[in-house]
Amino acid sequence: MLMARHDIKTQMVFDYLVEFLEKNKFSSKNKLPSELFLSKELTVSRSTVRAALDILLHDGFIYKVQGAGAFFNKDRVLNKNTYKEKFNKDLKYKYKIALIVQGQDAKANAELKKGIESVFDGHSVNLQVYITDNKFANERECIKTLMHEGFDGFIVDGVKASLLNPNLELYKECYESLKIPVIFYNNYYKELNYPKVLTDGRQAGKEMASYLISRGHKKIGGIFVCDNYQAVEKFQGMYEAMLFSGLDLRDRYLKWCVSDDAHDQSFRKNIESYLEKIPNATALVCCNSIIYKLVKKVLKTLNKKVPDDISLVSLDMSSDEVEHDNVTCTINQGFDIGQRVASNLLLMIKNKDFKDRIHEYSSLLEPKVHLGGSVKDI
Repeated sequence: MLMARHDIKTQMVFDYLVEFLEKNKFSSKNKLPSELFLSKELTVSRSTVRAALDILLHDGFIYKVQGAGAFFNKDRVLNKNTYKEKFNKDLKYKYKIALIVQGQDAKANAELKKGIESVFDGHSVNLQVYITDNKFANERECIKTLMHEGFDGFIVDGVKASLLNPNLELYKECYESLKIPVIFYNNYYKELNYPKVLTDGRQAGKEMASYLISRGHKKIGGIFVCDNYQAVEKFQGMYEAMLFSGLDLRDRYLKWCVSDDAHDQSFRKNIESYLEKIPNATALVCCNSIIYKLVKKVLKTLNKKVPDDISLVSLDMSSDEVEHDNVTCTINQGFDIGQRVASNLLLMIKNKDFKDRIHEYSSLLEPKVHLGGSVKDI
């Protein structure tokens, strides 16, 4: 906490930075937002931002690199004896909940958090957010640390969930030995029979492919993330729709990637090469909004227009993206999912019977479809 001599705006910036450190302490990234970003985001002067940064700098929690910006000292932040003693607020909460996110889709995470907070408001809940960058090592460090810090429950988006996760024993220790309720959203581990809340990915993929087929498309391509469980289910739904309609899905019409690829702008070259190899494709399914944005950039580079040259559908688009692009898609239900996981987790904590009533605390949401202007008739 800051001493009383600091003004309210400096305190606000300081609190923002402390929350940023806490949220990102298990992330691979340790760079702080720029002074310019902070001044605009928080509507304060850059001198106020510097005053807050100087407090953290003085205490050794951050350091500056000339020409590169400010970074936080991860070892010092992770040291609870120095970090928590310095920054813990003397606030009393009934429940302390950890929200463990991949952190790669800021819009989806923001909507999810709003949904969670809408339920937790009035229940005296201290919600703390942590980012794993969708990496096993970060997830391991996060769970190993938090499981002994008095949390009453975890809300988790699984890491590379379609692969065999090396951290399952930690979740079992939390859930079965320490009796800490754990609920997954979006990506879960099928090896763990724990409560989960998610949109029906298979049905979403099926509905998008079926719509394309109904508009006359037969040569349909798709780009999917192979280490994301939801993306794999979306592909299965697409495949089922094509088989049901008697259509072949040839391997060259599919492009598989891993999550890290989808967040790498250089992956655009791979997408460009893929599209050049399927010149007869009339439509393309994008497994998420991140892939969709990359495809749109590639198509612009290739001087191809949607839907004149190729029809395009996507899954898990935010409402803002739908309004901006008017793309045919399924809409990300982050807010609704957030409300469900929050409500179910509170019940799990209160009833203490979460191991015996798993299905009662799980939800499968039907996909919400938006029919936009990105598909033409063939």
